[in-house]
Amino acid sequence: LHHGVSADAMRKLCAAASAFLLLIACLYACIASFAFNPDVYSQQPPFDRMAQETAAYLRGDREALSESLFGLQERLHMADVRDLFRLGKRIAILSGALCALGLAFGFRERRSFLLGVALFVVLLGAGAIWAAVDFTGWFTAMHRMAFSNDLWLFDPSSTLIQMMPETFFIAAVRQIGGRLALCVCGAAMLGCI
Repeated sequence: LHHGVSADAMRKLCAAASAFLLLIACLYACIASFAFNPDVYSQQPPFDRMAQETAAYLRGDREALSESLFGLQERLHMADVRDLFRLGKRIAILSGALCALGLAFGFRERRSFLLGVALFVVLLGAGAIWAAVDFTGWFTAMHRMAFSNDLWLFDPSSTLIQMMPETFFIAAVRQIGGRLALCVCGAAMLGCI
């Protein structure tokens, strides 16, 4: 009897973890689909060329950014950003694999799967509320958490800052959030099947 209860609890945990991991993978996909698209950046010269290079560089289609378009600090920071995307891709792949494994054990545990979706929504929702109330504070905290240096602190005259001002990131968060909301709805529907 004790073994049966443990197996049941394990199936429920696997189902909840699967939903959460699925949405972690979706989060990366939503961010990447935005950042890798050159059309989301300013298309005014010289930003149009910078946009093409930035998207290609983040996708891994370019080895380096042009020194004629990007200053040293900008190139160093963008190398950190690309490393972050590479790490995110590995986490997304691992999350997807673990999700599939977890679903193999707990696929029929619909309530637990929906609990995993709800946990993701609560955590992400807390971050969304913070961003809505104090975007600059949220943005700064995210950068301090993501980067081990201060290369992301640019002078306002930086061309990178001119291409991607705070308003760009506010719009980015909204677009990514909209895409992620669709993923959450899809996951919730999956949990209801």
